[in-house]
Order: sequence, then structure tokens, then C-alpha cells
Amino acid sequence: MQEFVQLRNEIISSLISELNISKEKFNIEVQRGLSNPLHFSAFNQIKLIEDYHLFKNILKKRNQKFNEEIKKQLQESSISYSNKEEDEELQKAIKESLFLKNEASLKEAQEQEELENILKLSKAEYEEYLKQIQKQRKNTQMKISHYKEQEEEKVNLPKHQDKNLFKIKSKTHEGLIFQF
Repeated sequence: MQEFVQLRNEIISSLISELNISKEKFNIEVQRGLSNPLHFSAFNQIKLIEDYHLFKNILKKRNQKFNEEIKKQLQESSISYSNKEEDEELQKAIKESLFLKNEASLKEAQEQEELENILKLSKAEYEEYLKQIQKQRKNTQMKISHYKEQEEEKVNLPKHQDKNLFKIKSKTHEGLIFQF
């Protein structure tokens, strides 16, 4: 959970940095997107991702509501079960419901594990990306430094060397002029 929050914060901070906007401006744009019916669903997903517990609670509430509706329907149809076959069928339905509930819990755990693995992979890729950017910056800075050094050397040449260095000599050979 902490890794999820930390990675989410790093990614959002990186995005904000790359876009060269403030956190306040980012929040304003998210709020603007939430108020626009055309963009609401996309920005709502960003908002839900920001609060992992809220997202998880929404799913739990949806599941509880579904279970309550089933219980209510069973209570409303309180038919006396005098038949043994009907009792067996009810027991079978209850077992199947419990099995499906356990299967859903298992699936949720698997999805959580998969999400954590994806987040780890995403974090690793992001860190590699940052290393590449830093390497590119370092190379660019080295090239700039080298270029500046060369320019300084040209400017600092002694005056007597400067005159001799740039003389152009001409020679003719069968009507052609060669310059060195």
C-alpha cells in the first residue's frame, strides 16, 4: 500500500515537473476535468487512484449492497420449505454462493498482487528512464564544456601565432589553383 502511494506520488510529481506546472495548477486542471461532462470519467479515475482506500471501499460497498439485495429477496420470498428437495437445493445455492464469494476474494487478492507487480515494474522502468535522462544530461553538459574549452583556446591564441595560422597559400598546377 505504501509503495502504491509512493509510486503514485513520484509519477504525479514527475508529470507535474515535466509539464512545468505547479501542484496547484495540476489540481485546478483535475477539478476542471471533473466538472466537464466530456472528461469526467477520465479525471474521476485519476481522483479514485489518488485514494486507494476509497477505491477499495467503493468495491466493498458494491459487494455488500449486492449481498443485501440477495438476502432481501430471500426474505421476501419466505416460502415454507417442506420439501426435502427444496432444502437441498437451498443448501446447494448457499454453498455455491460461498464458493463464489471465496473465489471473488481469491481473485481480488490475485488482482492486488498483480497490481503490486505492475507498480514495481512501472517504478523500475521509471527509474531506468530517469537514469537515461541523467546520462543524456551529463553527456550534453560534457559536450558543452568541451565546446566552451575549444572556443576559449581559440580566443586565447597568441597574436603572432594567430597571423601565421590563418595564412592561405596558393599554388598553380597546369592552370588549376590549389589553396592550403
